[in-house]
Amino acid sequence: MKNLLALTFITLFTLSAFSQKPDNTQGDNEGTKISWYFSVKPVSDTEADLVMKAVLADHWHVFSTTHDPMKADFTGTPTAFKFEPNSSFKLVGSVREPKPKVVTSSIGTEIYHDKHSVSFKQRIKILDKKKFNINMTFDYQVCYESCLMPQTDVPFTWSVDPSNLANSSVSNDQENKNENNTDEANNENPQIELAPGECPDPQEDTSHVTWAYKSYFIEKGLYEMVLTARLDSGWHLVYGDAKEFLKELNFNFTQNNDLYELQGELEINKFLSGNDSVLNRSIDYFTGVIEFKQKIKLKTDSIPVIGGTINYTTISEKYISVPMPADIHIDLSKARKSEEATKIPSSLWAIFVMGFLGGLAALLTPCVFPMIPMTVSFFTKQSKTKSEGIRNAIIYGVSIIVIYVLLGLGVTVIFGAGALNALSTNVWFNLAFFVLLVVFGASFLGAFEIRLPSSWINKADKNADKGGLLGIFFMAFTLGLVSFSCTGPIIGTLLVESVANGIMGPFWGMFGFALALALPFTLFSAFPGWLNSMPQSGGWLNSVKVVLGLLEIALAFKFLSNADLVVQAEMLTRELYLSFWIVIFSIMGFYLLGKIKMPHDSDLKHVSVTRLSFAIVIFSFVVYMIPGMWGAPLSMLSGILPPQTEQYSEYPYGIGGQPPQYEMPEGTHPGPNGMPVFHDYDEALAHARKEKKPLLLDFTGWACANCRRMEDNVWKKPEITKIMVEDYVVVSLYVDEDQALETPITMEDGTVLKTVGQKWMYMEEKRYGQTSQPLYIVVDHEEEMIGPTMTYDTESDLQGRYKKWLEDNLKEYEERINEYTVTPKSYRLVKSCYTQQVPTFNEIEKLIFGEEAETE
Repeated sequence: MKNLLALTFITLFTLSAFSQKPDNTQGDNEGTKISWYFSVKPVSDTEADLVMKAVLADHWHVFSTTHDPMKADFTGTPTAFKFEPNSSFKLVGSVREPKPKVVTSSIGTEIYHDKHSVSFKQRIKILDKKKFNINMTFDYQVCYESCLMPQTDVPFTWSVDPSNLANSSVSNDQENKNENNTDEANNENPQIELAPGECPDPQEDTSHVTWAYKSYFIEKGLYEMVLTARLDSGWHLVYGDAKEFLKELNFNFTQNNDLYELQGELEINKFLSGNDSVLNRSIDYFTGVIEFKQKIKLKTDSIPVIGGTINYTTISEKYISVPMPADIHIDLSKARKSEEATKIPSSLWAIFVMGFLGGLAALLTPCVFPMIPMTVSFFTKQSKTKSEGIRNAIIYGVSIIVIYVLLGLGVTVIFGAGALNALSTNVWFNLAFFVLLVVFGASFLGAFEIRLPSSWINKADKNADKGGLLGIFFMAFTLGLVSFSCTGPIIGTLLVESVANGIMGPFWGMFGFALALALPFTLFSAFPGWLNSMPQSGGWLNSVKVVLGLLEIALAFKFLSNADLVVQAEMLTRELYLSFWIVIFSIMGFYLLGKIKMPHDSDLKHVSVTRLSFAIVIFSFVVYMIPGMWGAPLSMLSGILPPQTEQYSEYPYGIGGQPPQYEMPEGTHPGPNGMPVFHDYDEALAHARKEKKPLLLDFTGWACANCRRMEDNVWKKPEITKIMVEDYVVVSLYVDEDQALETPITMEDGTVLKTVGQKWMYMEEKRYGQTSQPLYIVVDHEEEMIGPTMTYDTESDLQGRYKKWLEDNLKEYEERINEYTVTPKSYRLVKSCYTQQVPTFNEIEKLIFGEEAETE
């Protein structure tokens, strides 16, 4: 068995291997310091990776492709690969390599690889079905205490057979998740008996998990360490094994442990349990990205580096990976500040205010206002004492609030916040709501009257006469039924606008509406003497109703615009929309001045100061809108008007304005202010990895009003645009995109996704636990969130806070890509070969290399 030597490089398609042996060596240290091995690794039927693996002698290092001699006193030749182009292939992206070591010394900054082996990869797209050659030259230099002569233009020729690659392709997702894994099973490998029957040798591999470490400062002397495991797709981290068949997960903090003490238990993610059919045993395990948190308290004022090891095992459907222990390295001097805050999102406050204002508007309608004295009369008769009257009034007000809040929550619970959000951007729903608001508006103008069935009202009124708590409740319920023709349009609009914020949106919206509606009834019922100061019912109530009717018709065009935007029909343009509003609000102004009279209006002998004041405000608003016909931004109406884009505006950049000139990478579209924006997540992620930039996810919608407000008022600011274009890759994911997927996708929970919008909505809801838009998230190249989410709100200095959010995420990203990460060497075993306890890493090394194997 000792005669069986592990292959230095094992792959499906090994074309050739050779060693570079420079003539010049240092002192009497002669021999090969670096050996190069080359192979082709299939990715798909049309793509493959050219793998260039360097195996280094102990202590020697080879420079990274990113090394810059100018920053290291002209020391070191960066590794470079040059491929001679031909018509049979094309390069996809640039050469990839594992994260190199960055060392700063008196001569400058050197970037190199000093591990035993390092693999460089170049992806190619195959354009020919016949066998072809690829000619390559490459440069490199190796150093230890001093450097050997650089090797330049070293030739090598690849032989690629597309037919072989097509028959042995692997998952692209797997490859992207495991860029360091260059070793694959080879049918020609020598076999050794590790268990009953013939089984393949253990294959040198990575452990399919990358460990990353960071720490947070909580208060003086108290820190929290976060150890993050990022697993490759299809692999699981074993947490526990009842029969101790596999090595269980444990953390050993040994370095400088006399300077600190652990506080509490290790916090872990919820693990999964399942029966492994191959091993025939129950195993607890983790999958995906897992965070382990441990608080520590320092014993002294010195801030130590926390060190130790992690013992673990990873498994997949077919394999067991037995790794070396992973080194722990956490420098507490670089700890980040821990910031935790909880508050009601400001967008919910905006919905509450909108609901409250809607309730005040409902009070002034003819359906509600006359009910106030009637209600006061009811409580005056029912209450024998003043204290009883106040108590009954409070119960009545609370009943109003409960009824309307339950109505909002009931609609949301029955249909679901996500479903209602999808419904709010549905084409047919928006068209139906457009028609409904026009009908309600016409009713307010006096064309006809909308009433609920009289039998409903009579039954509720009969129960109200019973008195007691139940009678008070039904009195409140009767108010809701009688006033429906006036409050229905307001409530409907409020619910549609609020469901985008999940179940709490309707709650806060309806709470605000009911509070405004209940306050006057409660106060006047408790203190009936105040009733004498109220204006009497009369023609002014009909004027309020007409104005509300015109507002309903104006708002109806927002829903018509939503339908147009979702299908991208480009019919209701910004200028056409403004034309309707200018005419409607002009009619409203002339009506208030008495120049237009509606069917139920009484004669207007003079214009009151109140009517004149409202007319001045309305005509001022009309004047404000007119420049928008020629490209004025009209930021006050941002999110209500169609977007100021080339598709929906005749003057997207104003009269004579020119779009900003940005480089548009393949797959991007002009976004706000002309910035390049992706619409496909996978394309954007690949580009972010290529450009080494963080990825900014913009969950948005064609019919999302707050999304347009954010883009118009924040994104278009030059300083914001500059950061987003230069430092980020931006992808806008439209959750209401109606384009059908080529093939419907069935998710693990049984959900079938048929449209592009459903795909992005599912991602937002399941991956990030949100259903509202806009939602902004920054992720790294491992698709892990970098910082907190960001959304639109109405608090002050949104632009400044968004800019700081971008800068903080960028700083965190730069720290993260330079953070200490570990991907230990491992051996991959075939599950079915093991019926006894799995050997340790050292035991496998001895099995392969004999007793001379050294522990790394």
